[in-house]
Amino acid sequence: MMRVIVALLVAVGAVLLVQVPSGYAWPESCGTNKTHNFSFGRKSFYDKLYYTVQEVKTRSFLRKLSYDITVPPKGTPLKGVISYIEIYDQYTDGNGACAYLNGGGVGNTNVTLHIKSQRNQGVNFIINVYGH
Repeated sequence: MMRVIVALLVAVGAVLLVQVPSGYAWPESCGTNKTHNFSFGRKSFYDKLYYTVQEVKTRSFLRKLSYDITVPPKGTPLKGVISYIEIYDQYTDGNGACAYLNGGGVGNTNVTLHIKSQRNQGVNFIINVYGH
């Protein structure tokens, strides 16, 4: 009986491991480099730049900024299926914010990112979304 339970747990763990794409950023990955740049998916030769968004928020004294942003914004016509997302942190000194995939993304027509700044710091990202 114990072998069956262990085998079942191993099988479920393997399925979950296979389903998590390696390009996704998890909260523990923020802060491993000074630029906090992230990318999701894979860009091919035939992909086109669908959207470019510059997300800028000024710092809030002794507070962390934490909010969601959706690309494209509501009311913007959809251009196609997303295949690659790149996020460039403009603060390259280690004081920038982090971006986490929160919804949509690769294989969808929109993406929702959760943005979280460091305490007493602002946000300055350039978000490029590619698709076909």
